Formats: sequence, structure tokens, C-alpha cells
Amino acid sequence: MTKEFDNEGAVLSGGEQQKIVVARAFAQQASVKVFDEPSSALDPIAEYDLYKGIMNESKGHITLFISHRLSSVKDADEVFMLENGTVIEQGTHRQLMDKGGKYCEMFTKQAQNYLADETYKEGVTV
Repeated sequence: MTKEFDNEGAVLSGGEQQKIVVARAFAQQASVKVFDEPSSALDPIAEYDLYKGIMNESKGHITLFISHRLSSVKDADEVFMLENGTVIEQGTHRQLMDKGGKYCEMFTKQAQNYLADETYKEGVTV
């Protein structure tokens, strides 16, 4: 498909390549699927659409996300927060936000970058 193997192949953007990789993962009949930063090259709208699609296709299957973008794991059944290779927090998004630990801190700081509202105050749980 790409010029790597054929001079008439396509030149795909990073985001297009990521979408193809995700589509290929769902075309396979694997019982466990692992996605490592599957949206790092996507714009926010494409990222949102990608994760909604992954969540819909993942029903009844084991799907693991590895991501630094915590908004991508909001809808996960279970979140594992790792630090230096060790699980430091575990729970649903809501449980971890209510706990007010490292996950909450990181999620809130990431969310702050997206909020243009001048009334946003640091430390307020989103």
C-alpha cells in the first residue's frame, strides 16, 4: 500500500497509518487487542471518533489501551495508572477522579489545557 514496497504506493500521514492499524486489528479475530498510543498522530475530532469506534468494536472483548492522553481512557471499564513500571492506582475514571490522586492530578492538568473558560480554577475536579 505504501511506497516502501511499491513506487506507485500511497504516502500516508501518521494519522492515516494509525487508522489503518486499528482497522486491521479489528479485522483479525484475536481475543485480546492491545493499542499503544493509537491516536498520537490524530487531531482531537479524529481521536474522539477513533476511540468511540474502538469502544463500540471492543464490546465483549479484552482491549488494552496504553496512553498518556487520559481522556482516551475515560470510558474504560478499568484504568491502571502506572509509574516506573508499578501500578499506583486502579479503578474506573470516576473512582480515580474521586480519589484525588495522581490520575486525578494528571487528568485535570490535561483537561486544563483544553479549557478556554476563564472561570476554570486549578484543583477543581472536571
